[in-house]
Order: sequence, then C-alpha cells, then structure tokens
Amino acid sequence: MDWEAIGALGELLGAAAVLATLLYLAAQVRVARKATSAQLEDSVSSAWNREIRAWGENPEVAKLMAEGLAHYQDLPQEKKFMFHVRMDALIIEFQKQQELSNQKVWNGPLRASNEKAILRMLVCPGGKAWWEEAGDIYPSQEYWNALLREHADHTQPMNDYSFFRVDAAPSSTNPQV
Repeated sequence: MDWEAIGALGELLGAAAVLATLLYLAAQVRVARKATSAQLEDSVSSAWNREIRAWGENPEVAKLMAEGLAHYQDLPQEKKFMFHVRMDALIIEFQKQQELSNQKVWNGPLRASNEKAILRMLVCPGGKAWWEEAGDIYPSQEYWNALLREHADHTQPMNDYSFFRVDAAPSSTNPQV
C-alpha cells in the first residue's frame, strides 16, 4: 500500500466520521426540539389552566364570570373591572400563544381549543358588550373581529354556566376576586 492509497483511505474515513457526526447532531437536535416543544406545551397549558381553574375553584369568581358573560352591561363598575381583568388575562395569554405560532415555535392543539373557548365567550351577550368596550386595547383586535365576523352566527355561546358551576343571575354582592 502506497502513501496515496493511505491518504485516500484517511480522507474516506474522515468523511465518514463527519457524516456520522452530522447524523448524530441531527438526531440530538430532533430530541431537543421535541423536549422543548413538550416544555412549551406544558408552560402554555399551565398558564391557561391557572386562569380557568380560578374560575371553577372560586365560587365568587365563577359567579362574576357567569354574570359578566350574561349581563356585562348591567354590572356595577367594580364588577365590570374585575370581569375585564379576567377576560384580559385570557386574551393576553392567547396573544402569547398566537405569537409563538406566528414565530413557528409552537402551534399545539391547545391553541385551537383556547381560541374556540374565547370565541364562545365573546359571542355571549355580556362578552359582546365587553369586547365592544375593551377590544380596541388589544393588538389582536382585528384577529378577533375577523373571527367574530366569520364564526359568530354558528358559534355556540357559552350559555351553559355549569362550566362555572354557579347560577348566572346578577347579584348585588361584590365578589372578592
């Protein structure tokens, strides 16, 4: 075996080593991407569930939300503010999800579900009244307005207030939210 053959064999082995390294790195990137996606899904889910859980675990918050979705325009000013804070948290959380989707970082199935939940709230009588009053403060206003134009006629309002586990009738008590 001459030096040329040994050199060619060395180059071949070097190329094989580079190829093996690239394949290994590609596999590691895939594993890391899946782990990051799972962590992101968990983070997004946790943030959304934390807000919704407060509605179901606190009867006063649940009652406020049910009243607001049914009769926002009839609420006293302090209840309107508390309702706004709760709706605001959902809209902002969804805007974060939308931004992650726009950046092609995350587009989990939770996003479509959350979008539908918000849409069902916005087509309720109180949800409509709240959105007309507050919608212009959100960067996603046009997004929601387009969805409302497209889907409002066939979107089921969140009329089943058992979602909140309380009666939706307005009350004169002030919830401690």
